[in-house]
Amino acid sequence: KKMWNEESCEYPWICSQFKAVRQDLKVQRMGFEKNSTARDQVFTIDCYETHARIALECEDLNEFNQCQTQLWELYQVCDNYNGVSNPKNRCEFISYRIIYYVFLTFCNSKYDGGSSDLLNLMLMVSRSEHISKDKCVLHALEVRRAVAENDHINFFRLHALSPLMSSYLMDFMVPTIRYNALKTIVKAYRPDVPTTFLLNSLGFTDSDEAEEGMAWLKSCGCFFNDDETSLLVTSTTIHASDLENGKNSLI
Repeated sequence: KKMWNEESCEYPWICSQFKAVRQDLKVQRMGFEKNSTARDQVFTIDCYETHARIALECEDLNEFNQCQTQLWELYQVCDNYNGVSNPKNRCEFISYRIIYYVFLTFCNSKYDGGSSDLLNLMLMVSRSEHISKDKCVLHALEVRRAVAENDHINFFRLHALSPLMSSYLMDFMVPTIRYNALKTIVKAYRPDVPTTFLLNSLGFTDSDEAEEGMAWLKSCGCFFNDDETSLLVTSTTIHASDLENGKNSLI
């Protein structure tokens, strides 16, 4: 963890180190058994949480999912067998789990789990006053509502206000949300749309993002007037951008 924080190693190397440690912990069942000591549970949970955060930072959704799946099991061991009382980062990772399921349910056609996983998780959250009032969990639930209601304005507002590392997970949804929002705007406005309004609505809110936003809009088939102050809706035919980096795929 110290080496990563000091930027003295590359992600492939530290990922392999964490995977080796995780394998040892799993084989030895450290923290996974009902008779595990509190010390073993704390160490194992910290290992998985740290690797999950590093994986998120490096956009490695596959490793993140492996870690958060095992963390879910570890937290349940703590609950069911009088283990570590209320692991301190549980609410943080429950919020990540909610956003992850939102991504799979609403933004990924390869996912066949339907909405049952997400609904079961929300039911669990509703049964705990401590969890349901946590700021990270509340934020994640607002993200779910925004995505379910196709509310791109609220989605990008929540993205900008994301606690801890929630924005890293929301990044995977941005291409889908942004493209759907653009199609909605083009259908709703005639004959043109102010460029500034369009960029702000699609989450390109900072001045240094304007160039990136214009490039993305043009890659989607947007056609502007000569000074690029307005999108000419009647001359525009929207199609998927060819600039996407693949974040919205299930890795």
